[in-house]
Amino acid sequence: MEEGLCNVRVQHLKLRPFHFFSQLDITRLWDRVLRRARIPVEYTRGFNPRPKLSFGPALPLGVTSLAEFLDIKLSLPYDPAIMKETLNKELPGELAVIKAENIGTEKQSVSKSIAAMYYTYTFPLKLDKIPFHSIDFPDGVEMIKAPLAERTCFVVSFVFTGKALLANPFKFAQFLRECLSLDAPMEIEKTGVLFAEHSGGFLR
Repeated sequence: MEEGLCNVRVQHLKLRPFHFFSQLDITRLWDRVLRRARIPVEYTRGFNPRPKLSFGPALPLGVTSLAEFLDIKLSLPYDPAIMKETLNKELPGELAVIKAENIGTEKQSVSKSIAAMYYTYTFPLKLDKIPFHSIDFPDGVEMIKAPLAERTCFVVSFVFTGKALLANPFKFAQFLRECLSLDAPMEIEKTGVLFAEHSGGFLR
């Protein structure tokens, strides 16, 4: 984002039914929400001024998320805690803001800052033991939690880094299905993001 008075980074949910909203739909929704909430956003100049927002990588349709991010460039100082409360009055609970943080003007945009993304896959339970240890995962993909079997499904979590950072999570699900003869996943959810400038923060 351009240098300005202040940038605020917002973490928000994207749960059902909004997991079928495109990135364009979400961008338009945020435009309306920010106007209704009267957040002092800086706008572009010209015939059709638009709010200066920087979104993270677009989430594939059908994937839910606990960790969507956008940077908002402000024209006036605004307390992030008050912003969170104000925005949540205008947003549906499925898109609620989890955290808002003042990031100044020096940090890179969301997309350029991400070092890792975390996904959880829920598959129908077909096998008593899932032989994930036998899979040679693609570069940049690592299993971080062993499969947890429940009554009708099992849940397994992965971290995507490096070349796999922007990999389509559905294509990885297809890779798992082919390796283990699994049914299609019941749910794919992005559960966290790690930013390059620190080892903590907005993670899950």
